[in-house]
Amino acid sequence: MPDLAHRPQRPARAAGTTWTRAGEPDPDFGDEERRRNHLGLTDACLAARFLQRRPYRAHAGYDEMIRALGYVWECRNDGTLNVTGYRCAACGERRGLALDE
Repeated sequence: MPDLAHRPQRPARAAGTTWTRAGEPDPDFGDEERRRNHLGLTDACLAARFLQRRPYRAHAGYDEMIRALGYVWECRNDGTLNVTGYRCAACGERRGLALDE
């Protein structure tokens, strides 16, 4: 894995970016959490769940909701939008390392 410590941070991708779970499972997350995050992305109650946490954002779009609920994370190394619980599909980095958590 190349040293990405001095790599400039990429700007956030535009809303509507397609998410992926093509990366390997992230060992920092369990199978149940990965499953829950993946299912949350297509949950019929997604908007209601989001509004319970952020009632002042009634006009939020899908992209904002899935990010705010933590179902996806954006890799700062390459901008790939990944399902939380999976490594980055492009560079293979774990979420915690890619986001400096």
